[in-house]
Amino acid sequence: NYIQVKAYHHVRAYSDNYQLVCDSLHYIGRDSLMTLCGMPILWSDSNQVVADTMTLYFVNGSLHHIYAIGKPFATRQVTTDYFDQLAGREMTAYVKDNELSEVKVSGNAQTVFYPKDDNGDIIGVNRTESSYVQIYIEDRKIHHVLFTTSTTGVLYPLDQLPRKDHYLGMFFWADKERPKNKEDIFNYPPRSERPKPIISSTDDD
Repeated sequence: NYIQVKAYHHVRAYSDNYQLVCDSLHYIGRDSLMTLCGMPILWSDSNQVVADTMTLYFVNGSLHHIYAIGKPFATRQVTTDYFDQLAGREMTAYVKDNELSEVKVSGNAQTVFYPKDDNGDIIGVNRTESSYVQIYIEDRKIHHVLFTTSTTGVLYPLDQLPRKDHYLGMFFWADKERPKNKEDIFNYPPRSERPKPIISSTDDD
């Protein structure tokens, strides 16, 4: 025998380490995996991941990694006004000690991120397009980024890039939907409409 959980319509879940909302959820204890469908959104600390479908893999009861397909988009709030962003066709995010440690994006990978100097001050905004990108995170900050050799990218001073270009076409921040505590799972704020993806000429075909 093994645990199996199915939940449908307005699914909301809260834990100290992560929170989620979706339309349907299916958890299979035998395989230690949870599938989220219907506009799933997963939050952890200042990170947010959205996609059409997400599969969460658990090891020894702890979230190990997330596989997202169908317009996956990851966002991390850097400041009130600035957000690191990742988008592509497929996304795998790894969790270590209950914190995001690594993210891989393949297929039309696009990024916007804000590198900082040794004092923690933002030095500009970096926009890139690539067929593949791999980001490593330490102490809740981007440590380094790996791209394919065909990557196009530019580091702009903050005041030289129009505000609209600080956001990818799939930018989506749904903090109003996020359960903030255990009691909040019984509140049902309206779901936000997702932006439609903008197809880029950079691809891995």
